[in-house]
Amino acid sequence: MKDTSGVLQAIEEDVRIWENQGTLNIKKVQASDGGKYQCIVRNSIGERRIESVLLVTG
Repeated sequence: MKDTSGVLQAIEEDVRIWENQGTLNIKKVQASDGGKYQCIVRNSIGERRIESVLLVTG
C-alpha cells in the first residue's frame, strides 16, 4: 500500500508495477512512485505493518 497524503491506497499492479513473493517491483521508476509504502500482513494471530520510504532522484 502507498501512503498518499496520509491515506493508504492499494497499489494497482500493471506491466510496470507488480508484487512477487512479497517483493514490490517497479520498472522504469518515476518521480510519482516516490513516497511511503507499507507492507501489511494479517493472519489469525494478528497483524504486522512495515513501512519503507522510496526516494526517487535523478
